[in-house]
Amino acid sequence: MRWKYWIREICLLAARLLMAVAVVYAMPISHMRWGNPYPGDGQGGFGVILGMAVIGGFAALVFVVAGTHMQTVLQKRAFWVTLISDFLLLLIFAGGLAYLGVTAEYQ
Repeated sequence: MRWKYWIREICLLAARLLMAVAVVYAMPISHMRWGNPYPGDGQGGFGVILGMAVIGGFAALVFVVAGTHMQTVLQKRAFWVTLISDFLLLLIFAGGLAYLGVTAEYQ
């Protein structure tokens, strides 16, 4: 009976880590596809994209911590309830970062 609990927790953590990859790449990818072009040479533009990836990395860390906290709150619920709550949290984080990536402007 206890091994079922650990399999559930490991599966939820693995799914959350895969979702964290989407959070990391949401801002740089949205900026490269739909954002404003960099006005100068490519070197500076690449640095901005790396900065956006670092911001996404910190957001992914917050995403994993918030999802883990939510997992402990919802541990008596069904597996799919926790998975859907992780997905909704992913939509909030990745959607916000994608919006920031699209609307970013160079000064």
